[in-house]
Amino acid sequence: MENSYLISYNYFEEQFVLPDFYVYQIGRIVCNENTVYPNHYHNNFYELTVVTKGEGTIYTNNSPVQVKAGDVYLSCLYDIHSVKSSKENPLQYDFCAFYPKNPLLEKDLLNLATLLHAEHSRLFHSNKISTLLPLAISEMPNIDKEYSLILLNSIFYQLAIYTLRILKKENIPDNNHINDKNILCYKLMDYINTNINEIRSLSDLSKVFHYSYNYLSTLFKDVTSIKLIDFYNMQRLSVAEKLIVKNELTLEEIAEKTNFSSAFALSKAFKKHYKLSPSQHRKQNNF
Repeated sequence: MENSYLISYNYFEEQFVLPDFYVYQIGRIVCNENTVYPNHYHNNFYELTVVTKGEGTIYTNNSPVQVKAGDVYLSCLYDIHSVKSSKENPLQYDFCAFYPKNPLLEKDLLNLATLLHAEHSRLFHSNKISTLLPLAISEMPNIDKEYSLILLNSIFYQLAIYTLRILKKENIPDNNHINDKNILCYKLMDYINTNINEIRSLSDLSKVFHYSYNYLSTLFKDVTSIKLIDFYNMQRLSVAEKLIVKNELTLEEIAEKTNFSSAFALSKAFKKHYKLSPSQHRKQNNF
């Protein structure tokens, strides 16, 4: 991120475990007129963004949505996401990324995500969420104190449930209607995400899902507006980025793990996406 001020930020490399939620990141960002949070890939988590001041644009899978103070935005599993602040009226926003362990809540959120086609359908207003998220952020420094984990767990339940109630009411007239094509796309995403080290060719997906690769590829592009190969490459680079930062493997070993033909091929793709070479990125994140 360029030219921004993180006034409160907590990031857990794997996850911070609450009784019923995994929390991946939570914090507050104050932007200036030049702030751009570049494209980043959402793995297996949902993210709430609560705009507290100013204006800007949230991009989801390259589709822009204008946001202003009071707006709440839900990003779903496997989204490609970025944020750009207004120059005239810079953004301030709170955010949290989480995934529920509760099976019923997990199912309901997944069903909701499959039906939120248009990026504008993820934009809503909620005074309750706008109040709850700052409470969660302020509680993070107290996680070792008595009852803090219980309190945070309760807050995340409320964040998830209020989000479900509002977006279901606004976007889903029939809660039992689930589009099979959307579910298939999410299954494709989940399979790629969980088997990234074993996949040697995307054409093998046809054996797993019992459809031709051309059908799967066309369907994926129609539903998500992203090419299946681009999603796969994004996931490979996301895994490679984490391994590069950990600094436990050589670039050759990381290339082999993520199915790049060579360290050179990985380095070229990495630099094109992250605007830094793997060695520069590693150095920047290991100071």
